[in-house]
Amino acid sequence: MDSFTKKYSNLPTAISVTADICMTIYLEAVKSTNGDAAPDKVNAALHKIKVNTTAGTFSFRDDGLGIADMYILKVGKVSDRLDWSVVDKYSQHRWTCQGSNRKRA
Repeated sequence: MDSFTKKYSNLPTAISVTADICMTIYLEAVKSTNGDAAPDKVNAALHKIKVNTTAGTFSFRDDGLGIADMYILKVGKVSDRLDWSVVDKYSQHRWTCQGSNRKRA
């Protein structure tokens, strides 16, 4: 976070953190295919890899649902700005889709 703040003179937002996580996962998938970025190759690779990101380890189940660390955050005032802090963490939580026909964790 310090390098981000130094480079951009601002704290990272939820959007920039999410973008970093997504790009890290994608690049690791492409790396595992020896640089083949064909969608079918990347998709297959995503189901085989575990990726360490700034927000913890991410992986995917065979049905495509994600497994990741999930955080409960609290927003509070720090000096002259609002910032979040971690209240609780659920390690390697298996995401589910309510109303989906996908299998549940």
